[in-house]
Amino acid sequence: MGDERPEPLAELAGMDRQIAAAARAWREHRARLAKQPGVAWGQDPLLPYRSVAGKTAYDALRAMSPSAVDLPWRDALLRWVHVLTERRITEDLEADAAVASAESSARLDFASPRLVSWTDAWRGIVMAATRREAEAWLEAARLRGPAIAAVHRERAARSSEVARRLGLAHPFSLGTKMSNDALRRLARAILDATHDIARAVHREVTKELPTPSAVDAIRSAVARDAPEGWPARLTSHWFDEIFPGLTDGLRLRIDLPDVCGAASFARGLGSFGHAVRVAGAAPSLPFAWVHDPAAVDPHRFALVFGGLPAQVAFQRRVLGLSARVAAAQTRAMWRVNLLEVRAIAVRALLTDPLAFAGAGDFEELTGALFGVPLPGDLRGAWPSRHPDGWVPLLAVATVPSLAKDLVSRYDDDWFKNPRAVRFLRGRASGPGRQDSDGEEIDAAASSRALAFEFERALG
Repeated sequence: MGDERPEPLAELAGMDRQIAAAARAWREHRARLAKQPGVAWGQDPLLPYRSVAGKTAYDALRAMSPSAVDLPWRDALLRWVHVLTERRITEDLEADAAVASAESSARLDFASPRLVSWTDAWRGIVMAATRREAEAWLEAARLRGPAIAAVHRERAARSSEVARRLGLAHPFSLGTKMSNDALRRLARAILDATHDIARAVHREVTKELPTPSAVDAIRSAVARDAPEGWPARLTSHWFDEIFPGLTDGLRLRIDLPDVCGAASFARGLGSFGHAVRVAGAAPSLPFAWVHDPAAVDPHRFALVFGGLPAQVAFQRRVLGLSARVAAAQTRAMWRVNLLEVRAIAVRALLTDPLAFAGAGDFEELTGALFGVPLPGDLRGAWPSRHPDGWVPLLAVATVPSLAKDLVSRYDDDWFKNPRAVRFLRGRASGPGRQDSDGEEIDAAASSRALAFEFERALG
């Protein structure tokens, strides 16, 4: 009797508890890396959880035959074991990347020359008061590019190797039924569909500049030309005022960006939306069931909430602006959204572990995104891989349905409607994966829908 294996349901429950603890340990480790990379370097947050972060656990789950009711739970646990295994195998490279990004070893030749870090450089481009200063920060980033790229390349190789050893076609196989080629076609379709409107916007931004630079698109996306109505500071209290009742009883973890133009408030709203979806999960349900590692829906929430400043209803009702000013500022915010959507597609293509940062792709894609290609020394270093891999791309392709659903149910000022609050809280408390998540996406149809919205707003 003592040698009998526990019932499948008990095994699933035990693994679920371990995975929840491992995910929490990893999240806390990532927070330490972001704040003090030198101190957190060398720590192994997943060492106590190797039993749910390796091939043995993955194979054991695959061999289980739970009931039809529990099969989605088993599959969610499989996704988590894959993600945790990848994180364990690449943890040292995550730490190396954080340390390399914080190392002040690139010379900034502007005003008082000094040594700056990779992180400083990209923040400097955004915060720069002048175009010339922004270009100096970009040059500093270029100097750090090769060192950062070396770490990212090794991480991509290990990620691919983990997937191969688990028998997966590509590192995101468990998150979607789409092949790696289909995912790449989706990203390309979004870029192609929005190409013309992006070129028109770029010409508008650079029409008075003799020699366009990549920093022009970045500086335009800060949206300093939409300054009216925003609070002096970005705080969680502002969110509570906009969305009364939405956060009652929730413990949110929100990354609030430094304020630099209207885009900072859009990013803050996106972080808020993501946090609401994650924090709303019902604590009585299994962790892996309500927190899917392929977290498409939290990213949808982020895009819907982050896109609110591009809506006239938000500009009028929240910021209290006149119709004329609101129209001007929503246009500026649509430019921000356009660059963000295209950047998500470019990031997915350039950080694909199976085709990492090809030289031709880098010049072509950064040129399409910024109007002018980034310096070649940044290939492999920029963009950094999103922690959720291809998930933001899948969210971009499917977010219009959620946005339109909210408007059709509760009108264009749904964010002030108590019934919308109940709808969002109900969705957040349910399964981490929506019924349509993971399915094939019609690249042509979804990219056309996105392009139509941008052309309607910016054309």
